[in-house]
Amino acid sequence: MSDARLLYMFDQGLAAYRAVGGRLQAEAEFANDAEGQAQFAAYVAERRDSVYSVLADLSEEAYHFEKVPFVRGADRKALFTRKLAQFVYGSPYSVVISHGREKTGRRDERVVFTGLARPGQFEPWLHAITQHEAALAALHSLPMVSTALLQALKCRDERLLLVCRTRAGLRQCYFEHGVLRLARLTPAALLSGQAETGAALQEARRVCHYLAGQRAFARDVVLPVLFLLPDAECAQLANAGLDEPELRALPLALGEAAARCGLQPPPGDGLSDTLFLHLMRKHPPRRQLAGPALRRFDALRRLRRSIPLAAAVACAGAVAAAGLLLWQAAGLDQQTHALQAEAARVQADLASLERALPAPPFASDTMARAVAGLETLERGNFAPRLLLAPLSRSLDRFPDIELQSLEWALLPPRAASATLPARGPQASLTVHADLAASAADDMRGGLDRVAAFADDLRGQGVEVAILRQPFDLDAGVALRAAAELPQAPRFAVRLLAGGS
Repeated sequence: MSDARLLYMFDQGLAAYRAVGGRLQAEAEFANDAEGQAQFAAYVAERRDSVYSVLADLSEEAYHFEKVPFVRGADRKALFTRKLAQFVYGSPYSVVISHGREKTGRRDERVVFTGLARPGQFEPWLHAITQHEAALAALHSLPMVSTALLQALKCRDERLLLVCRTRAGLRQCYFEHGVLRLARLTPAALLSGQAETGAALQEARRVCHYLAGQRAFARDVVLPVLFLLPDAECAQLANAGLDEPELRALPLALGEAAARCGLQPPPGDGLSDTLFLHLMRKHPPRRQLAGPALRRFDALRRLRRSIPLAAAVACAGAVAAAGLLLWQAAGLDQQTHALQAEAARVQADLASLERALPAPPFASDTMARAVAGLETLERGNFAPRLLLAPLSRSLDRFPDIELQSLEWALLPPRAASATLPARGPQASLTVHADLAASAADDMRGGLDRVAAFADDLRGQGVEVAILRQPFDLDAGVALRAAAELPQAPRFAVRLLAGGS
């Protein structure tokens, strides 16, 4: 697991701490010059696997509270961009913190615009981290973290001014209903030569006068001031604060505050740096000043760390899915056996019914052919009337021809051959008819009469084939006299319809 390292960044340099359990272990301090920055770059290079969180306690920072009209979408983005450029001078290390809407009036939105105003002052420290591809998890300012201190101390005053001493100087943060409204840092260089207790009272008095001038509250309001100082100074401050009519001193020993926040051991140098670093680690603010570009290596670290977890989740899901499939397979196997048993029972009942039925009058193959022929008839247009109607009309036109018998049949389809094309099923009607008895004396006239009869049928779209002439014209057959011939010469023709 990666080590967590906390960096306290102030005007004069940078201090590095390592988080070990619930404690902070000081590792190094670097001056804000070329040599110190080079030493810090070497420090990061040796600890590239660590995760860094930066707490900025700088004098060049902006913190502005304002009520703005509540808008959404592109208008909201444009409004916040313009306000950030106005208050933070276009610094990329800026953020907008919303504290909800007013409950009355126009219900404006309460917004804090904050950021670090001079990037060139501290960017070398951040560049050293990203240059070595180390993970930068967060960048917060000390005023942003101070809200967590009030929550840990359970301060519920309507108004409260927090005054504490850090390496950077004397920090003052003003809150209204738990929302940070103003942040100010008096650099340590301006406090040299002054008594620590007197300097704290003097800076608190200045902030009180400024807020009254800005009409943050009425002039007759007594402002509670929480002084976070070492134990020795708390007693002196309590006595000195009695003569301040504008403010009410609330001294709190730094050791007691550290204990209530869970920091052990308490700071031994009388400074609040480690306390705010501890709060940043345990209760980080929801918003931060570092953009996605600065935190890209931390995002990659989180992604790499989540891959085994994702693989474990996927494996667990696969195992669960496999178990579900096995359970479903067992259920399907039971259903299969039940269906097989049901099918066997149905087959047995069917066989019993078949044995109980009387024997069919025809063989099964004969019935199959009959059914196949019936299906062919149903699919095609092979009704006998297609041939009987033309035959009836022709017989009406040839009264000397007498019908003797008819044979209707369905010819099966024929496959293509070298000499004949393919042909579908055809309806066939074989007609046996007699000529008039007088035709026996005129063989030529009889033959012509049969030919005319066939032509008449062809004229109605019927395919006609003469199967037998009324007279035997074979050269190998002996000629007979008319008296020896039947009284009525008989001929046969075949009519075909359908097929292709």
